[in-house]
Amino acid sequence: TEFQKFGPHGLSVLSVALTPDGRRVVAGAGSTLVVWDVETGKSVNKMAGPRTNAESLFLTRDGRRLFAIGRFGEWLVLDLDGGKKLFHNITNTGSERMTFTPDGRQCLVQDGGALTLLDLDKQVQIRRMPWLGGQVNKALAISPNGLLALLGAQDNTVRVFDLEKGKE
Repeated sequence: TEFQKFGPHGLSVLSVALTPDGRRVVAGAGSTLVVWDVETGKSVNKMAGPRTNAESLFLTRDGRRLFAIGRFGEWLVLDLDGGKKLFHNITNTGSERMTFTPDGRQCLVQDGGALTLLDLDKQVQIRRMPWLGGQVNKALAISPNGLLALLGAQDNTVRVFDLEKGKE
């Protein structure tokens, strides 16, 4: 039995995310991100997403920030409540992987041949950590204490990065 239906969106919905508290749904349709209230079924916010379709959406644990990845590597980070863009990166380097630190204050992005660590509160890049394992990797994680990053690389290895020192 269907519980709730959100839409119509005008275009195919390619990505969805549910806030951790279960109160809001974010849907990516074309270059638009729509935030829906689960209880009322009403749209509460519309935001500009990646210009090339929001294909993946990720929320911080507190549900305050949204990371959207578009086709061809474009990505952005938004404040979910106000819709303010915190970061917007237009690349063609295959940015497919990202993860938030456990506290949701930083974000790690696989961007081409490097990992980029972003401070979401200050809206600045903390560091960029290049590696020699190729551009397209399929696994990225941050340790529960937020100090280490793990990258599954194309050279059949798992690489460990110290996020505080910026070294592999």
